[in-house]
Amino acid sequence: MKKRIFAVFSILFLILTSCEGQTYRNDLSAEEVCKICAETLEIEDAGMEGKEAFPEKNRPGINPEVAVCFSGNGNSLDEIGVWKATGEKPRQVAIFLADSLFQRYEENKGFYQSYIPEEMPKLQEAEVRVYGNYVVYAVLSPQQKKAFFQMVEKTLAKEEKPA
Repeated sequence: MKKRIFAVFSILFLILTSCEGQTYRNDLSAEEVCKICAETLEIEDAGMEGKEAFPEKNRPGINPEVAVCFSGNGNSLDEIGVWKATGEKPRQVAIFLADSLFQRYEENKGFYQSYIPEEMPKLQEAEVRVYGNYVVYAVLSPQQKKAFFQMVEKTLAKEEKPA
C-alpha cells in the first residue's frame, strides 16, 4: 500500500513539474551539473560516482549520463544525483529513480533505524525532479534540498537572448 501511495505521489509530482512550460539548456554533462550543485552544498567527505552507482542490470533499457555525489561519512545519507537522458524519456528515468530510492529505503530501513535513525527522513522524503532532459534527485535535509533544487534551476535555466 505504501509503495502505491509513493508511486502515485511521484508520478503526480513528475507530471506537474514537466507541465511548467519552462525550457532548459541541454549542453552540460550530468557530471558538470552535479559538480556545480555539489559545490553549493556542504556534503561531508564528498565522493563522486557515475553509472556504477546504479548498475546496468538495475537500469533496464535506460542508458543516460549519470553523476552521483554522496557523503563519505558513514553516519550521513546525503546524496544528490543528476541523470541526463539521452534519447530516453526523462519521465521513464524519473520513475526508475523514484522506485530505486523507495527500494533502497525499504531494504535498509531496519539498519538505518538501528544506527542512524536521524538520517532516515532524508531517504524517506527523497525527491526526484525533471528539468528538460535532466532528471535530478536529492537525499538531503529539507534546507539542503531547497538549496540544491534552486541551484539546479539556476544552472539549467535557458538564458534569454537579447533581441
